Amino acid sequence: MATLKRWVEQEAAGEPILAVVTNGEFTNLPAGEVLEWNAVVVQLAEAFHDGYGGHNCDAIWAYTATKVIAIAVYDGSTWAYSIPRNPTDGIIPAMEGGE
Repeated sequence: MATLKRWVEQEAAGEPILAVVTNGEFTNLPAGEVLEWNAVVVQLAEAFHDGYGGHNCDAIWAYTATKVIAIAVYDGSTWAYSIPRNPTDGIIPAMEGGE
């Protein structure tokens, strides 16, 4: 089982998480509002099935000083990924969700 909390913290790699925006689909958090990490961490710690068959978690954007962390879904399999928050030389974009 997965949790958004664990995924976001792993992608943040020790950086403080500054804010989160969610669609509230599964957590019933306010959709589209900028929320503090401490205000949502309990809801994002709820376990869900991340295997094939459909997503079972909110779509989120989580922000650190250097990254934007998001959730991807392909054929029901779900995972987190991050991109630089600002333009950055030397980082090559990946095609999330497959080729």
